[in-house]
Amino acid sequence: MTKVKRIGMVFLGPFPIGNVSTLRINSYCKALVDKGYYVKVYILAPTTEAKINKERLGVDDGIEYEYLTKITWQKENTSFFIKINYYLFGILKMCRYIFKDKIDILMTYHSEIVFNCFMAVFSKIKNIPFVLDKTEYPKKKYSILEKLKLKFFDGIITISKELEVYYKTHNK
Repeated sequence: MTKVKRIGMVFLGPFPIGNVSTLRINSYCKALVDKGYYVKVYILAPTTEAKINKERLGVDDGIEYEYLTKITWQKENTSFFIKINYYLFGILKMCRYIFKDKIDILMTYHSEIVFNCFMAVFSKIKNIPFVLDKTEYPKKKYSILEKLKLKFFDGIITISKELEVYYKTHNK
């Protein structure tokens, strides 16, 4: 009997109900669950859009999810320092949960350089792949910074063959 792979998805948006990004994450995770994988979405530092979701942890269509902090932007004038504190606390809490949940693969939907660097080191220590879900071309011309951001990942998942070829070509 083979062991079920346990996938952790890091997400900043609302879950399980939310916006277009939520729909994309939900469909990816649902496809993985349908293939027999365990999937848990860690909502790192949820934005105001997350208010629509009353439950802060649960299971939706076989996908487990958990909000790691309170909603970070309760008000428009929430200070930058409060937002950063929530974000950093969320990262630390997520690392603890990755151990507790025995995650085998860590995926993310965002590519912020500080987060990428920290999680790349963490995933190396834990000996699990760190994978980026990249659904768009870079907003700015492909730069050294964009290339550096991608170096932290063990793999990139794209939604089209064109994007796959683009990132393979530009990430050498």
